[in-house]
Parts: sequence; structure tokens; C-alpha cells
Amino acid sequence: MFYSGESDVNVIKAVKEAVGVPVIGNGDITDFSSCREMYERTGCDLVMIGRGSYGNPFIFEEIAAKLHGEDYAPPTLEEKMRVMLEHIGLILELSEKCEELAMHEARKHAAWYMNGYYGSAKFRGRCYQLSSYAEAKALAAEFIDLQRERGIN
Repeated sequence: MFYSGESDVNVIKAVKEAVGVPVIGNGDITDFSSCREMYERTGCDLVMIGRGSYGNPFIFEEIAAKLHGEDYAPPTLEEKMRVMLEHIGLILELSEKCEELAMHEARKHAAWYMNGYYGSAKFRGRCYQLSSYAEAKALAAEFIDLQRERGIN
């Protein structure tokens, strides 16, 4: 479906039924439940996760744990912000651009980690103004403080 609408699992199921090679189901996988549903509704051999991992690289741990019948504890906000900063750090480290230009690429990644929290729209907007790692670190700390004030972990 490219970047709009919902994936059509019936197409994936039809392909799986028509061919004798492994089929990978993809689209709208955002958690274990949607992963399991893709397997069940299509009969696909594997599931691929794309946009569902944006700002949520923890999705792979969640799915792996639940596929093995293990409990899964979602990351704390602090853990999410730590991973976000690590992600930004890797972008800066691996980019051949100066910090300010590399931060242009990192901004959208920072914003994705903040989805779903109190005041996240405002903070995501501020992510798109970041020009240094130090600014990202300060913004993450401010975001954590705001969530703590609201009693959110």
C-alpha cells in the first residue's frame, strides 16, 4: 500500500497459496499481536517489519519473547530516551557530514521515539530544530522530566 492505507493481507495470502517459495508478509506490523495476525491470516513464512520499528526498535525483542512464550517488559521512558540518544550518536558517528548536517538526518528519528506521550507533539516539533547532540540530550532530559511530572514512566 506504499505509505497510505492498510496492507492487504488477502494479496499476501493469495501469493502464498500460488507459489512454492517462501513468502514474507509485510505491512502494519507494530507489535506482537499484529505480527501473529499476519502469520495467521496469510500463512506467510516470515514477517518483515519496517515502519513499525521507527522509534520502537524494541518491537523485535517483544515479538521474539512472545513467540517463545516468555514475558516481555516494555522499556521505560528512560530506556527509550537512552536508545534514542544512542541512535542519534550512531547517525552522527557514521555520517560523513558535519554534526549540524548529520542532525538534519537524525531529527526525524528522535521525533519517532517520543510518539504517544504527554506533550509529544510539541517535543516532536522541537526535534526538527535540533542542530547538535548536546541539544538532543537536553531535549531528552526535559522530555523525561515532563513525563515524570505527569506520573508517566
